[in-house]
Amino acid sequence: MRLIILLTCCFAIFTACKDEETKEYSIKGRLINACDGSPLANETVTLSQVKKASQPYHQTPPVNASGSVITNTNGEFEMIYETNHKRENVILNKFFNVPVENLDLGDIPYQKTLLVFYKVKVNNPYTHLDTLYFSDVTDYILSYKMSGPFHDTVIGLRTLYSNENLTYNATLKKIINNDSQQNINAYYSINSTNNSFQFKSTNTILLCNAVADTLVLNIN
Repeated sequence: MRLIILLTCCFAIFTACKDEETKEYSIKGRLINACDGSPLANETVTLSQVKKASQPYHQTPPVNASGSVITNTNGEFEMIYETNHKRENVILNKFFNVPVENLDLGDIPYQKTLLVFYKVKVNNPYTHLDTLYFSDVTDYILSYKMSGPFHDTVIGLRTLYSNENLTYNATLKKIINNDSQQNINAYYSINSTNNSFQFKSTNTILLCNAVADTLVLNIN
């Protein structure tokens, strides 16, 4: 019995020590615009950890990564990191999990463009005492305002960028982005500051669209 206990303890110690050993890996790839294949230079690429499902987070030390890197003029990057295999995956740029192994991801469709033509349709003109505040994207930054009474107007054409919903395909060992459309929001308020948008209009816009989709901001 003592021998069995001793062997069990030795095995546990050996396994723990092996689990603590680190090994170096590299991840490299090339960020491109998925619409035209152009390289994305000067983009920041970061790496972070994903713990195993059975591993308490406080027992999972961070990945020893080389920190953030910047893509070169051709959109290329390479990151070197070490892990003790207390994790199953690492996160690249917050969008997708990749396995702990040496990976050459090739071209990564990191960004897609979409053209949006903004219009304002006034169903209620309000009065000269009122002011319309408008933000054309989801970051709530004030980009337009109109004094009352309001009137129909064309705000114009904007080029927006999307890099959402990227996933790692384990079979292809590639990053893929199958989205063909995206919801775009436009926010507005009446007589409020640019940080207090009460209303919004939403439209579904085709990604990589050669002809702009129109988003109408209806003022009621």
